Amino acid sequence: MQAPEAVRDSFNGRLRLMADLQSFLSRVACSISHMSRKLVTEDEPCGMDLLQRAIAGKWKLSIIWMLSETRRFGELKRLFPSVTQAMLTKHLRELEADGFVHREVPPRVEYSLTDLGMSFLPIIEHMDEWADGHRAEMLGAFEAQE
Repeated sequence: MQAPEAVRDSFNGRLRLMADLQSFLSRVACSISHMSRKLVTEDEPCGMDLLQRAIAGKWKLSIIWMLSETRRFGELKRLFPSVTQAMLTKHLRELEADGFVHREVPPRVEYSLTDLGMSFLPIIEHMDEWADGHRAEMLGAFEAQE
């Protein structure tokens, strides 16, 4: 059995890896959408552009992942100790505006996923599985960049 500190460090490491993966995907998503045979215009952006706009942000994928169950703001803040309160609030508001997150007010403020957010969870689960399977390759590439 791992010590609580080891579990927390492992968990935070996975969150950082997911944030790095999301950042990487954000950098290439636009290129991928434009390489497709779709004509992308400002009037009618393709699905990838819309998705990128909604989940762009270092911590948004991790926030969605953690909201697979209803959580209060303080609980989310404890789960993401390296995220400032202002950034967490900003991401939550943006995810709410984009339809991924529901904010329940009084008697206490709680955050949960909407149906749209819940439908995105299997995609994040596949991304997590893919990241676990390619962890060494990604870490090697990240180290090579430094």
